Amino acid sequence: MQHAHSLYIEPIDVVGRIQRAIEDFRTSRVQAKAFKNTVRELSNLTDHELADIGVDRADIVAVAQQAVSAA
Repeated sequence: MQHAHSLYIEPIDVVGRIQRAIEDFRTSRVQAKAFKNTVRELSNLTDHELADIGVDRADIVAVAQQAVSAA
């Protein structure tokens, strides 16, 4: 007597995957824009203004990355 093997293939939610990919892309674009704006704004400050807010000019990129990831 032979035993029938059943093969179960889980359905793929293609539409859901595409929607998540689009949302991830949009989120990345918003974060990239926020990063760019933060770097630009901090770079436009004088060294004295940066010191007043506790930021060294060499740390602008790191501060912008941290600000974007915290948002």
